[in-house]
Amino acid sequence: YPRLFAWFKMKLDPMFHDLASFVKSPETIIDIGSGFGIPIVWLLELFPHARVYGIEPDIARVRVASRAIGDRGSIVQGSAPDVPNVPVLADVAVMLDMIHYLTDDELKLTLHKLRELLRPEGRLIIRVTIPLKEPAPWHRQIEKIRLKIKGIKSYYRDSDEIEKLVSQAGFKISKIQPSGQNREETWFMAGLIMDWREKV
Repeated sequence: YPRLFAWFKMKLDPMFHDLASFVKSPETIIDIGSGFGIPIVWLLELFPHARVYGIEPDIARVRVASRAIGDRGSIVQGSAPDVPNVPVLADVAVMLDMIHYLTDDELKLTLHKLRELLRPEGRLIIRVTIPLKEPAPWHRQIEKIRLKIKGIKSYYRDSDEIEKLVSQAGFKISKIQPSGQNREETWFMAGLIMDWREKV
């Protein structure tokens, strides 16, 4: 199943081209919600000197992701607002297709923790589903069914709500753009506000 999932993900999801253009020669990457590790392995292939430190609640996915990255870092079991331990400040933190699992309070705390783990020039990269129409597209229909079966609540937000939460955590949004055509996923890129502590 993980191999099939990865094959279809690579074929159907437009995230990979975008993600490669957003990240510039990172050495240390934090990955919140690693899943099977597909996007992060993509980045490790592009940047041979990078290492990744991720967190993922599903232990089966942790095993697959850990095997996929090998000795290029670590993926541990856990859920945001927990964050992985990193040996040095990170260049990039990614949260891909997962913030709808978090309440506002959980998302705020996760973002605050990530801010403390990034270098001054570090970047936060988020991809999020912003529901735009009904009926939902097929991939969100599948996600809704999966969450219902597992009894997991979802917290979808609009662009303004996401901007507000990211800004309140000490980040400045630098770019918002759609992920592919005719899809609900949207990219948010942000950098640190250096004098943020003086303003709060």
